[in-house]
Amino acid sequence: MKKVSFIFLLTIMLLLLPTSASALAEWKTLKTEYFTVFYQPGFEKQAKEVLQTLESHRPEVEKLTGNRRFHLPVVINDLGIMANGLASASFNWVQLFWYPPEAGLIGTVEDWNTLVAVHEYTHILQMTNVGKGPQVLCRLFGNILSPNASIPGWMIEGITVYSESRLWDYQGRLNDGKYDAYIGARVADGRFPSIVDATFGPHEFQLEGIYTFGGVFFNYLATEYGEEKLTEFFNIRGSSWASLDRSAVKVFGKPFPELWEEWEACETERFKDFYIDGEQITRAGWSMGDPVIVEGSDGV
Repeated sequence: MKKVSFIFLLTIMLLLLPTSASALAEWKTLKTEYFTVFYQPGFEKQAKEVLQTLESHRPEVEKLTGNRRFHLPVVINDLGIMANGLASASFNWVQLFWYPPEAGLIGTVEDWNTLVAVHEYTHILQMTNVGKGPQVLCRLFGNILSPNASIPGWMIEGITVYSESRLWDYQGRLNDGKYDAYIGARVADGRFPSIVDATFGPHEFQLEGIYTFGGVFFNYLATEYGEEKLTEFFNIRGSSWASLDRSAVKVFGKPFPELWEEWEACETERFKDFYIDGEQITRAGWSMGDPVIVEGSDGV
């Protein structure tokens, strides 16, 4: 029994060795007044590119979110072929997974490091935009109590999708065409997403509702009411735990359900001539594999 236990413990230790080695790796840093970029040897190129991107676009992201941070920790991580990024308002850090996504997964991407850096930086500034009232509690208990962190996912991701798309012409999800095509298809099918769909995210195609609906909706608000109204909204929201609709009325003059209906009317008019090319063959599920073609009395 003791031999079995020893072998089991030895196996666990061997499995944990790669993780331990990674944790003990010699991390390096690049610092400016606003960012501290952490990276392992071999990723200096990515670290410099990320830092240059963040410093270059920092004023624009600060202006959009109405917020500024100093000495923000940014970690360049290597998780194999996983492409992603994380932003934690509670712990005040950003992690960027350097490996780029496969083509088409996140729209058109000219340079993955620049796109994900701006996206996650926007997250941090938006979620930590805290006014004088809530600021006292946030200093005591952390940004988990930030009013701007306690909002629906379509708002959190909507402003970041809008932010990443306004800086470049050929990258950012709103510049790809996929989101417009999806909204057009929903209009043509008579199933325009409701604000409830966006808020609660039903398990249906394409599982990117908070990004798609939020991003296109924020783009509508910026176009119709002015980009400065987005900044004003997050400033007001960050100063109060009052309802989102109360903040919306102060900024836009209307609650979000009414603004959503306006957006629906706008998209319905924009896509009134949109048609879905092709014929739907399957009715169950999202996709079917290994189709079999059978020739019958009615043809193929």
